[in-house]
Amino acid sequence: GVPRNTAMPLAKGKYIYFLDSDDAFINTALEELYNVAEEFQADVIHCERYFFVQDEDFTTDKTKLKADAWLKADFVDEPTLMPQSVEERIKLFTNGKFDWTTYNQFIRTDLIQREKIEFPPIRASVDSIFALYLLCLAETVVRVPNVIYVYRRRRGSVTETKSLDAKKKIRRFSDLFF
Repeated sequence: GVPRNTAMPLAKGKYIYFLDSDDAFINTALEELYNVAEEFQADVIHCERYFFVQDEDFTTDKTKLKADAWLKADFVDEPTLMPQSVEERIKLFTNGKFDWTTYNQFIRTDLIQREKIEFPPIRASVDSIFALYLLCLAETVVRVPNVIYVYRRRRGSVTETKSLDAKKKIRRFSDLFF
């Protein structure tokens, strides 16, 4: 999180997207997310699905990619506003209705800068904690069905290890979060 924390105050664009260094976008990704963000005047656009590819088969050609999802739950078919209630958003997250990480969020820069949102100084799950800040502080969040992210699974990567479910993440990092 340190490089991202260093860069965020320097951002000049209207939106920020954190692309993991080993992943990629499809060609129209940022344009698609920008258009939805502007239409809804959203603080955060949340992408529910991604293209999955093994490292050895890496490509950004949509015709050769398989759509997948972080969770097998209540997907939207069109851009959909999330509840404004933080309590309702947390319930959706902890009940596994959607996955809330950093790499599936298109974020209004002034939200990050105004609220002084930063990645916590820990080694694991920094994306999840940062994303939970967004979940609680954003006024307008829109879920979209757009599949724009190419998630590359590399052998031996951190994500190959067992990850915590949403409730355990909140309990484990509640001191940092609150």
